[in-house]
Amino acid sequence: MKKTYGIKETWKGSSETEAKELCPICGGKGYIIKHSPDAQDTIIFCKCREMDKVKRMWSFSGIETQKNKLTFKNYKIYNEATEKAMDTALKYFKSFKLIKNTRKNSIAFLGQVGSGKSHRMNCF
Repeated sequence: MKKTYGIKETWKGSSETEAKELCPICGGKGYIIKHSPDAQDTIIFCKCREMDKVKRMWSFSGIETQKNKLTFKNYKIYNEATEKAMDTALKYFKSFKLIKNTRKNSIAFLGQVGSGKSHRMNCF
């Protein structure tokens, strides 16, 4: 006989049918039940739950990462300042693996409205 559990919720309140399509690991519930023959079963959070949390945080900022079409290639340079800003952002992106554990590992995007700050940030 199949063991049943009282936990019927799915992650983010989606229906069970939709949830099964969301995550192949947990079926969209956001957790996995680890069965143990010698001890009490335990529940652990699935990786998809953390990914969903990150996506929600991005959406709260007004940036929908799934629909993002902004890339380094389609950035339009229109003067020396935007060219220098793009070169700096690209250099930072390419060297990040080398500098990520150093003290000087951050970048700031400053400039006028319409100068491409958000576009460059989304490229990352």
